[in-house]
Amino acid sequence: PLPTNLDSKLLVAPVQLLGNNRATVPWPATDGKLYQLLGTTDGRTWQIFSAPLEAIGSQVSHTLTVPGTGGHCFFKIEAIP
Repeated sequence: PLPTNLDSKLLVAPVQLLGNNRATVPWPATDGKLYQLLGTTDGRTWQIFSAPLEAIGSQVSHTLTVPGTGGHCFFKIEAIP
């Protein structure tokens, strides 16, 4: 399903770097909705970084080991219908 409210947007909060190639990615959520975190190091090939996560409250976060490429890692969040 596509968003129906043109003013709505999903902004990922700043990623928290934890050391040892670990990071926590938080994002705002709707209570009871399911979300999944995906990531890429090349901007083309996306990998699933989390199982579906059910929001309890207004924020979800996932802590993961970031791929050790020495470069950047980009994230996106998918809402699961």
